[in-house]
Amino acid sequence: DTHTHTQNHKNHNPTPIQTQTAMPQRILGMDTTVIAACVGIGSLALAYVLFTRQKKGNRDDGTTSRDFPTSSASSAKVGSATGSSSALPKASSASSPAQFDLDLVVWDFDMTVLSGFHTRGAGGPAKIEAAIAAISKDFVSVVQRLDEFFPDVALGIATFSDRGMAQQPGHLGGEDLVRAVLGRVLPTALAQRFIVAAAYPPMHQDVDMHNSKRWHLEQLRDAVEKATGSKPSEARTVLFDDDPRNVAVAKEDGYVAVAVSKRHGFTEEDYRAALDIASK
Repeated sequence: DTHTHTQNHKNHNPTPIQTQTAMPQRILGMDTTVIAACVGIGSLALAYVLFTRQKKGNRDDGTTSRDFPTSSASSAKVGSATGSSSALPKASSASSPAQFDLDLVVWDFDMTVLSGFHTRGAGGPAKIEAAIAAISKDFVSVVQRLDEFFPDVALGIATFSDRGMAQQPGHLGGEDLVRAVLGRVLPTALAQRFIVAAAYPPMHQDVDMHNSKRWHLEQLRDAVEKATGSKPSEARTVLFDDDPRNVAVAKEDGYVAVAVSKRHGFTEEDYRAALDIASK
């Protein structure tokens, strides 16, 4: 996400951070940050493990857990309310398998999942419709193939969108906004696989949150560990983001990170670049 949020966002009182992890609060003078974080991550983990448990293991067709077709099919017709996989592109049976060396795949939302479109962190029905229209078709294609071939690979969204930015009645921000969009362009079960870390650092000064996606990635990795008992390493976690600063910090921290074009959003080429980096 780019840092174009208005000044009133920075002055607004912090609202719950969007990994379903509540903001630190004071109850009878006691700081409950640790308790709230554990409860929030536990909720994320439970949702994640319930979905993935039924889909682990090798596929019936003999494809192993690390053979992932790299089909360039990206002509998905993204409808307004898919509700099924009929609107998603199917992986080509003629695709050549490629080594897949990632355990957690994370996308930024604005200008990444959304091609050339920025929600400014919140919006009402009209903006949600515009966001749906801007969804990267390659994002839909890659996610569908990950779901089909690698149901044990965790999927995440790391965004600076924040619930605290939704100032008007009927507007959504943060995780609510992300899920409203994903729920319209992906089948319900697939959309629910996503873990969402949504928070704008300047709105949460009382949390040790680096002005990058560092905090977001850590939250996502913690949620996966809570669900599976195994925390994805930085080297097996990829971030796709349009902000060069977020990409640079992620690389410094040891993650696989790929810079996405602000104009085009996430593309099949970005996905292949991540595979190339992870395999080295």
